[in-house]
Amino acid sequence: SILRSIALVVIRVKFKILFQSKLANIIRVFVKIIYYN
Repeated sequence: SILRSIALVVIRVKFKILFQSKLANIIRVFVKIIYYN
């Protein structure tokens, strides 16, 4: 059960990092669109 909880935490952290990087990329794209228009 300890291993399972550790695995869940690791997965959650990985998802957070993935989501944040995707969000950052989307924001960057929007900034570029706003700048070039």
